[in-house]
Amino acid sequence: MSDSVRLNVDREVSFTTPAGKAVPAHCVALLFSGGRESAPKVKGIFLVAHAIYQRALKEELLGLTADAVGDAEPFAADKPIEIEAELDAGETKNLIDKGGGAEELVAALMGQANAFASIGRETSWQALSVMQDDGGMKSGYSLGSE
Repeated sequence: MSDSVRLNVDREVSFTTPAGKAVPAHCVALLFSGGRESAPKVKGIFLVAHAIYQRALKEELLGLTADAVGDAEPFAADKPIEIEAELDAGETKNLIDKGGGAEELVAALMGQANAFASIGRETSWQALSVMQDDGGMKSGYSLGSE
């Protein structure tokens, strides 16, 4: 049996690049899933400004690349872009093994120093899908299996 929990976060967060630069985002929610038969997974739903999305493509942040866009329609520059990303399995295991949970995960994403600061590195997250709400309909693309 697999369980899942959605935690609505609704906070400004920031990922850190390997060069130490901030990548601002708005964390909408964190999704925790797993069960006795499967390794736990943590996914995040983040909103970023169009300029941050373009930067992510250019710098290949969160596993995004210009090649991954494929034939997807371009996104409107005046609306936020939703990125669903999964936390690296090793980071998730470390969080659980050290007794951490959602509070520590959010604190790390907010840049607060704690034992889980590596969670805030953009290299610890892999984008799964990129979408934009266009008046009630979402359009975008997926990046492999979820």
